[in-house]
Amino acid sequence: MTGQDAQALVQAGIERLIGDPAQWLQWAQTQARFHHYSPQNILLILAQRPDATRVAGFQTWKRLGRFVRRGEKGITILAPMVRKSSDAVEPDDVPTEEPTRKLVGFRPVTVFDIAQTDGDPLEDPPRAIVLTGDTWQPVLTGLIASTVPVPVTFGALPPDTWGMWQPALDGHITISDAAAPNMQLKTLLHEWAHSVGIPAGTAVPVDETARAEEEVMAETTAYIVGQIIGLDTLSYSQSYVAGWSDRSPETVRRALSAIHHRVRVMMDAIAHSPDPLVQTLAPDWREASSPAQKVS
Repeated sequence: MTGQDAQALVQAGIERLIGDPAQWLQWAQTQARFHHYSPQNILLILAQRPDATRVAGFQTWKRLGRFVRRGEKGITILAPMVRKSSDAVEPDDVPTEEPTRKLVGFRPVTVFDIAQTDGDPLEDPPRAIVLTGDTWQPVLTGLIASTVPVPVTFGALPPDTWGMWQPALDGHITISDAAAPNMQLKTLLHEWAHSVGIPAGTAVPVDETARAEEEVMAETTAYIVGQIIGLDTLSYSQSYVAGWSDRSPETVRRALSAIHHRVRVMMDAIAHSPDPLVQTLAPDWREASSPAQKVS
């Protein structure tokens, strides 16, 4: 598959997101599994192997003690081509971007799903926890105390309102004190996502369409981050995440990029949190050996 073929698949994936709202949920679920991949590469994985759960290049699987079975057809994605100051192209099969390097384009590379390999068993990702009760109270406390970069308070809110982000007033998050701790955590992720996309001092969109799009982006971000750390928010998030329709391809592209950016900002904060418990939620976020990390 050529780079042009791959771009055509990305465009077709965007068209499917517009034509079928359920595809948005599937994209979000796949982005959660492969959170270090770009939105475009998620669309490529969905187009070629929608049931993929963990992918890596041939050599990466080999380093992990697993081997691609003969005859398996790979998944084509786009890897960034970067040049150092010496203009030497990074030789790794899945290059990484660093501040001292310059992105010069993209090239097709082949990866394989774990189901296409044999060899040493790998540790399973943590199972999602149902959004009930107070099992996430310690994490909620740790995020608020040391990780979320804006003030968070609890208080009474209008009926059916679980949280609020008020950037134009005093730049703080309010979470309903009537919600269970696990719901408060889900709400915190949603409002935190708002705060990344609409920083303090910024006016909230007044146009109804823009407000609706912002809500979908915030909840999709919360859903993806929840999936990564092991908090299952699907029962609450599904109506938001699957509700995207009747949008232009450019709007969808912009939304995918915005969500990807918000997820990275939030997960970086979690991975670098001074709270050891919070750090455990992102054990592989910075590990170069993770099969799903090195593709931009």
